[in-house]
Amino acid sequence: FDLTAPSIQLDLVPHRLEATFTLGLDSVAVRGECVRLLQVYAQARRDDGFDDGGWLTRTDAHAQWVALGGNPNSPPVRVGWDKGKIRSQLEAAGVVGVSALFDNRRKGGVTLSRIALDPSQLKELS
Repeated sequence: FDLTAPSIQLDLVPHRLEATFTLGLDSVAVRGECVRLLQVYAQARRDDGFDDGGWLTRTDAHAQWVALGGNPNSPPVRVGWDKGKIRSQLEAAGVVGVSALFDNRRKGGVTLSRIALDPSQLKELS
């Protein structure tokens, strides 16, 4: 199961805090509070109407995470912790290419991140 495969699909079920990565007939689920962070990045990627969109600073990602129900007492560094939890769950399931899930770049001395999937690969279920 290779996360860099172009046919990967990510389905988010926010009310269950569950995200399922599907590749062909295989799937791997990520569960827990870290899914709320995936939702933040998936929404930013889908809502930006251009090819190079969806970039967020850690502060912006944290604010959106809180707006979606994340603990407002958690510090912005929580974004990095939850990215680590996502990677750990995927690696424990034997997924390869996990480090490619997020793109990172620097602009004006600030690190920006986005989910490295095309908007057409992202689906939010109710």
